Amino acid sequence: MIDVTFPYGKEKITHSFDEAELKGVLTSAIEEYRPTLGETELVEEAIANPVGSPSLAELAKGKNKVTIIASDH
Repeated sequence: MIDVTFPYGKEKITHSFDEAELKGVLTSAIEEYRPTLGETELVEEAIANPVGSPSLAELAKGKNKVTIIASDH
């Protein structure tokens, strides 16, 4: 049996898997991430320099309304 712990709300739950049931476990290093900038500076930097997309200013040209969706991480 292999125990795997999952985040669940603000807590964690553990489930035991048979080795035959479990093909692999992907884990995130988000808990170890330590940003070098504050929240406001990170958002400003991301808006000013998007990855793989035109800037927000370019995308908003000629538009009257804007919707921004962000991950809760």
